[in-house]
Amino acid sequence: MHPPHVGAAWDVKFSLRGKARTIQIELVKAVAPEELLFDATSQGLETHMSVELVALSQKRTRVSIELKLTPKTISARLLVQSLKLAKSNLAKQFAERVAEYGRFIEDHHSRTA
Repeated sequence: MHPPHVGAAWDVKFSLRGKARTIQIELVKAVAPEELLFDATSQGLETHMSVELVALSQKRTRVSIELKLTPKTISARLLVQSLKLAKSNLAKQFAERVAEYGRFIEDHHSRTA
């Protein structure tokens, strides 16, 4: 398996709070198989995301994800402030989604192995 190409980029469109959003994401560092760093920009908001993978056993991996949001406009500041107020609920939802994706990967891997 080849490591991800650093410099790979995506333009992502999604809806948040009823408003269409666009975000540009770039893979800025890939240290296979344990670390991925992404930079993203969207409507006055810069995001740095770190994904760390730690093998616990042959069938278990710990995933750590860290986000740093930096607002560059007043509206982005307001968005970040509202996210801070809802941080615990958002963190719970995010953890559930990541766990769900992990189960999907486990299931897919077990069917193809």
